[in-house]
Amino acid sequence: MLAAPVRATKVRTAIHALVAIACVFGLAGTAAADTLSDGRAAYEEAMAANGASVRKAAFARAATAFAEVAREDPDRPELLADWGNAALGAGDVATATLAYRRALGLDGGNARARANLAWLRSRQPEPFRPVASAGATDTLLFFHHWPRSRRLVVGGVAFALGVLLLVPWSGRRRRALRYSAPLPLLVWLAMVLSVVFEDRHVDDAVVMDGVPLRAADSPGAPSAMPQPIPRGAEVTVLERRGVWTRVEVANGTSGWVPEGAVVLVNPR
Repeated sequence: MLAAPVRATKVRTAIHALVAIACVFGLAGTAAADTLSDGRAAYEEAMAANGASVRKAAFARAATAFAEVAREDPDRPELLADWGNAALGAGDVATATLAYRRALGLDGGNARARANLAWLRSRQPEPFRPVASAGATDTLLFFHHWPRSRRLVVGGVAFALGVLLLVPWSGRRRRALRYSAPLPLLVWLAMVLSVVFEDRHVDDAVVMDGVPLRAADSPGAPSAMPQPIPRGAEVTVLERRGVWTRVEVANGTSGWVPEGAVVLVNPR
């Protein structure tokens, strides 16, 4: 006779737990929305400010707010581009480079991130300036710059269309459509291959603080280059050893920097 009340109690407990979880997620979403609104307001304030110091401080507040939201929701390329713009306005070229690289990792066609990152790269000293990719290749394989989700959708639609065209329809005209099936199937194959073999740049990193490039993993080791690596330089992580990280700069020179000096573009 007590089974029904017990079940009812368990049901009420489960409902209360679900409501509590929903409230937590709702509060988190509200907090993120408030932080994003604060960032947008600070950015607008910076754009309208007259004094350089006031503008820079407002951009810094906006960058902090955008970074906080991006940590909770890192898969929004437009937000990452906003973060990069705010950091750039605050004079933080390292954070701006990191934000633009992350935005382009999600959407290689993001115009703001591409243009601003190209400008930042052009201001780096020659040994640390990444080599621009070939324009003809970029034009031919333009879809590599699409977000992965878009390539998957286009590939799925092309595959469905190709299968549909292969159906043995009756009638002379409809049978002729079967000869068009290879085209969408080739599009599907191109999208699949672009996802499977895409370079995720998992070892790419950005130097957040200008540091000397050491020939060995020791603070007393000689410098591997006559000039230190500047803030915002893009490097490739080759090895980690204790509190040291071996990196390679754009001109191919490798050496060691303190582990905290670099941040991975795509954190594992």
